[in-house]
Amino acid sequence: MLVIFLNNKILTCDTIIPLALEFRHRFPNRKILFIVFDNKTLSVLKSNIVIWNAIISCGKIFSVDIGSGKWFNLIRVMKVLSYILLRTLVSKVAFIHFKILRENPFYFFYLINKKRTFFFESESLTRTDYHDTYHDKYSKHKKIVTDRPSAEYYVCTTNRWSGIKNAVRYKKEVVITPSFRSSRLWIEYIDNIVNENFISRNGPSIDKPIITFLLGSLDKIPFTKTEIRKFLVKTLDALDELTGDTKVFLKPHFITDIDLLLEILKCRDKDKYIISYLHPSVLASRSIFVICNCYSMAVLDAYFRSIPVVEYTDYNDNLLSLTNHGSIGFGVDYFINNDASKLHRTLQSIMNGNIVSTSKIDYSNKVDFDYLFELLSR
Repeated sequence: MLVIFLNNKILTCDTIIPLALEFRHRFPNRKILFIVFDNKTLSVLKSNIVIWNAIISCGKIFSVDIGSGKWFNLIRVMKVLSYILLRTLVSKVAFIHFKILRENPFYFFYLINKKRTFFFESESLTRTDYHDTYHDKYSKHKKIVTDRPSAEYYVCTTNRWSGIKNAVRYKKEVVITPSFRSSRLWIEYIDNIVNENFISRNGPSIDKPIITFLLGSLDKIPFTKTEIRKFLVKTLDALDELTGDTKVFLKPHFITDIDLLLEILKCRDKDKYIISYLHPSVLASRSIFVICNCYSMAVLDAYFRSIPVVEYTDYNDNLLSLTNHGSIGFGVDYFINNDASKLHRTLQSIMNGNIVSTSKIDYSNKVDFDYLFELLSR
């Protein structure tokens, strides 16, 4: 059995779902349990059609949030945790977590299953050093964490991951794998469901290529000179001019001001611009290119498919010097900093088929996760 202890962010589920599908494919008789610790997280996962369908296709999910503390909630939670405990004591069970087994009271589960516990990187690909610097500097979630080992294996996508320091300190094994978002199985899974997801509840049913516009905050953020909303408008102007009747799917982040977005779109062609909550992997599978005004890890879904990624933004001078006038993150093919004419030339070239993604690796065919799955199956 494989037990995956998720954090209270959808990000960790998004990161691990491709692995869970691969595990089910390789070991069809092994159970997979997803554990969440907050009923709100469970509700968010249920609202994400792609993620939820992937979860129920390969395993079961339970919340151990007692909620209001009613007796039946407490009994339900104790039954789930007791089941995991008993299975761990009498059979081979692997634990995957992102930090929760490092903290009390769940540290207990690590203690009873040390040799089969895996601490995974929470991102689908390690952030760049300068991304880490700015993220840590301006993050509002600076919690004190317990400094102690909580896994036998620390799993990440590059040797830049900060968790490696703990693995080395406590003499634990580091396992480096490609991003599971680049796996053949995940890409094939998305290709098989893409048609059923382009339906009316997420946008019109279409069978033509689209453009994906990844959104974040529309305000001025710490490392930009101006408000992102101004670059959103400039980008929409360029898309109006250069992309004809190709539909643009705007994918909001949870921090996106939807009222402001609707106000900005009010004067645009409502048939061309569609606000969509489809999964980035689904959108990428249909995209001619993906564009954003501030880096998002969601661009990786396009990059792993060799779909061109454009970031049109306005970094401040300090960040530009750190990034050598490039993007703060990995996977951006064409970084354009406050240069409208360059944006126009780039989009025109992409639409004409004259430039393509700079991704050189066929991620869908050449990744190999055999060693990790050998460890998970022991």
